[in-house]
Amino acid sequence: MRYNLSYSSGKIFLGIICAAAFGLSGCVAGQAIRLAHVSSLQQAAPVAGENVSVEVHDDRPYVKNGIKTSDYIGHFRAGLGNTWDVSTKGNVPLAEQLKADLQKELTAQSFTTKENSPNRRLVVDILEYNFDAYMNGRHWYELKVKSLDVNGTPLTYVVIKESHKVKGSFWFGAVGAFKRKIPKIYSQMIIDIVKRSGITQTSEK
Repeated sequence: MRYNLSYSSGKIFLGIICAAAFGLSGCVAGQAIRLAHVSSLQQAAPVAGENVSVEVHDDRPYVKNGIKTSDYIGHFRAGLGNTWDVSTKGNVPLAEQLKADLQKELTAQSFTTKENSPNRRLVVDILEYNFDAYMNGRHWYELKVKSLDVNGTPLTYVVIKESHKVKGSFWFGAVGAFKRKIPKIYSQMIIDIVKRSGITQTSEK
């Protein structure tokens, strides 16, 4: 009787593990995360003559060679460790999303962001932007950020490189945690780009 009970318990435990693995496999497929930046600043009236053009290039090697699409931002791992790619919400290319959100942040800081006749240019090259999530996970990015004057002369150059650990759970992995954390990390990244680029410093007339 003791043997049968132990055997039954083992079967139940194995069933739970299999169910969890199956559940994780199903819930990570076809995922997308919304990367929308909302500036913490109140939008101010634009300053006359302060126009910044924004350029963003996706230089991730696996995007340039076609292995991943331009809206790829990372992957979840299912119960058996197989990966499922995650895209931006609406399949917006990452470079396009980043450009729109940088323009939003600059506008909140009193700058216009018209493409024609800029006083300065903000150029961002995405060298890396990715995450790997299973029970826990990691999110990392590397950006090359430049600001240039009206003549194209470099004003500043900085490489922004960050890595963040995200904790999930045994039963549900890191899906929920990443969906909560990544938009916050992304929004802070936008703020850091604008701040560290020096683009908002008063230009010489």
